[in-house]
Amino acid sequence: MVWHPSFREGQQNADLLRTHFSRDFYQSVGEERAISVLECSQPVPGSLTPLPIDWDDSEFTAVVVVAETSLIEDGEWAEYVRAFAETAHRRGLPAGFFPVTMDRRGLDLGVVQQALRWDRWGASDVDPARRLISDLTHEFCRMLRHNLDQLPPDGGGDDPFGRYRDKIRVFISHSKHDGDGEFVGSSIRDWIHTHSSLDSFFDVYDIPPGLSFGDVLQHEIGAGALLAVHTDSCSSREWCRHEIIEA
Repeated sequence: MVWHPSFREGQQNADLLRTHFSRDFYQSVGEERAISVLECSQPVPGSLTPLPIDWDDSEFTAVVVVAETSLIEDGEWAEYVRAFAETAHRRGLPAGFFPVTMDRRGLDLGVVQQALRWDRWGASDVDPARRLISDLTHEFCRMLRHNLDQLPPDGGGDDPFGRYRDKIRVFISHSKHDGDGEFVGSSIRDWIHTHSSLDSFFDVYDIPPGLSFGDVLQHEIGAGALLAVHTDSCSSREWCRHEIIEA
C-alpha cells in the first residue's frame, strides 16, 4: 500500500486493508497464512522516497497506490510509483499494480493500468471503503485463479489473458421453501450486478432450458465461489446440503 506522506487518508486506507486482510478469519483458511499488508509512505533517511518493493518476496505481490493531487505534484514520488507500474507491466500476468484514484488529479499519474475509481464511488450508495475491499478481493481471486490455471493438466490454456479477465462467479445457494431464501438470494444477485465487477449464478435465471439442472449445478459449484443463504429451511433441502458439501 503506497501513499504520499502528506495525504492523511492514506494511513486510514492502509489500516483498513491491513485490518481486513490480516484478521483472524483468514487464519482458519490456511494455518495463519493471512495476507501481509506492507505500508510505504514515509521516506527513508537520506532519501525522498521509500525503499523499493521486492516483487519476488512472496508468491503474489500486489501494489496498491493511492493516487491523488499531492502524489502527482511530487515529482520524486510520481516517478517512484511509475516505476512500479512499469515493472508490473513488464512482468505480465498476474497483474499486480492497482492505482486507486482519490481525486481527478490521480488520473494524471500516466500509467497504463486501469485504476479503481474511488473519486467516482462517492456518487453511489456504496461505502467507498467497502467497495475498495470488495474490488481488491476480486482481483486477488483472479491472481489466485491464474496461478491455479497454470498447473497441469490445463497448463495455462490457449488464451491466458482472456481467462484472466473472466469475472469471478458467485454461486448463490438458497432454499425456495420459505419466505426468505429466494428473496434474499435474488437481492444479492441484483446487488452484485449493480455494484460490483463480479458475476453470479442463480438457478432460476441461469440454467438453460433443456439441460439437466443437476449437471449444471454440479458444474457451476466447481466454477466459482459459493455463497449460502442460510434460512430456516436451508438445511432440510437435499440440494442445499449437496451444494454446500460439494463446494
